[in-house]
Amino acid sequence: MKKIIFIAAIGLAYLFYSCNTPAPSNATAGGMDTASINRMKNLNVEFYQGFEKGDFSLFDTSNVMPNVIDHGMGPKDVIGIDSVKKGLSTMTSEIKDIKFEILAQGIDGNYSMVYNRITGTSASPASGFPVGTAIDMLNIDVLRWDNGKVAEHWGYIDPRDMMKMMPPSSMPMEDKTKH
Repeated sequence: MKKIIFIAAIGLAYLFYSCNTPAPSNATAGGMDTASINRMKNLNVEFYQGFEKGDFSLFDTSNVMPNVIDHGMGPKDVIGIDSVKKGLSTMTSEIKDIKFEILAQGIDGNYSMVYNRITGTSASPASGFPVGTAIDMLNIDVLRWDNGKVAEHWGYIDPRDMMKMMPPSSMPMEDKTKH
């Protein structure tokens, strides 16, 4: 009986010690070091600044995986740095004076989430809006990182923001038979 109590006491002491031992000063709750988190946040900001200028020079193999996948650029996934850069270039040419205002950022493990506001003016009907339409929408970009490089991207836009910018003729008609 004394052996069981002794072993249990040792186990409890170990448990309490491990729960109260602080993490290394450079580690975060997600297990990433502060330098990695700061690099991800800084690259997110620099990517958006480049997109505004039509400069995709940071979008290279030092920051992006060669087989990067964009899940939100069109009807199907866009794969590879050159294909994604082409899609980004097309997007920024279709929206004149495009601006990205970062409202919040979060990092959790290998994912970064950026909540931003996109503004500009439609310069082409290919943007999905008539030429001259003011673009003003909230967006969430989710990036999966692999070894410090962007590996995947998903983009989410509030559908209500999209509907506000659509011409009235493309808006769904209200069903007046249901009263």
